[in-house]
This record gives sequence, C-alpha cells and structure tokens, in this order.
Amino acid sequence: KERLTCDVAGVTWRGQPGAVIDGGYSFEWARKSGTSWKNLVYRTPLSTMGDGVLVKADNVTLDGLTVRNSGDVGIAVGPQSNIVIRNCDIEHSYRGAITVNGGSGEATDILIEDNYCNIAAVVRFDPNRSLATSPQGVSGVLKIGNCRRATVRRNVVARGFGEGINVDK
Repeated sequence: KERLTCDVAGVTWRGQPGAVIDGGYSFEWARKSGTSWKNLVYRTPLSTMGDGVLVKADNVTLDGLTVRNSGDVGIAVGPQSNIVIRNCDIEHSYRGAITVNGGSGEATDILIEDNYCNIAAVVRFDPNRSLATSPQGVSGVLKIGNCRRATVRRNVVARGFGEGINVDK
C-alpha cells in the first residue's frame, strides 16, 4: 500500500506484470453500507490515502502502471508539460482515475491513451463530500483542466460516477 510521486524530469515509469500500486482505499474498507451501486454509502478516505501516482515533473511517461484503491485520484498531473499516460489500468479511485489540472499554472502537451479506467469517482457515494448536493461535488473519470494541447484517445471508461470525460469546465 503506497502513494508514489514522480518529481524527476525526463523519466519513464513502466509497470511490471503483477505489480500494483495500492492506495489502501479498497471497496471493503470504504463501504459503510449498501450492496449495489444504487444504495452504497462510502467512508471519506483517510488523509494518508491520497493520489496513487502524482506527477510533479516535466517530460514524464507512465506506461503500463496498475493503480488501485486511490483515496483521491489514480494518476494526478499538475502544471506539467510533455506528459504521456498510456496503457495504465486504474481501478477504484475516490475521485477521478486520471486528472490533469494545471491549477495556478498551465499543463501543456498531454497525451492520455489506451488506458482502462474502472470504478472511478466513488466520491459520489460519500455523504460527507464537499458540495454533497451538487453535481459539482463529483469529478469526472478523466478530468482535464487549465491545459493546452491535450490528446485523449482510445481509453476505456467503465463505471464512472460523474462525468466520463470532463474537459475544462
């Protein structure tokens, strides 16, 4: 169970068969009540359960990673440039599976392709989430904001509880 931060520019991280980055926010831990997607109630993640992988450097490629049970976002990218996220398997994340949000800066030249995103934005089932009565309280499975030149192609989004792909509201 871990969270990883990539803060070295110009690197490629490749997943090895069977290797899993597990944030600890498993369905078994998170579920307070309910038996189906229609009546689930989830716990709010602990503060130690953040993003599965956080990218804080430019010129980074994430290829073939498996990220599970993230207490925030599966793969998060800040105001970075030249980022490639491909062939990753992201499952069961509190917020989105992949989020690129420049925040106060701007993300540029982002490629998100051939990823499998399953069971994302389960924040929908947390009655204590911020903006609980507003659709704005649930983020998309793939969320891209404050970004220039982003390409999103051939991704599978399954069981996302919010927008599927949310591009710069």
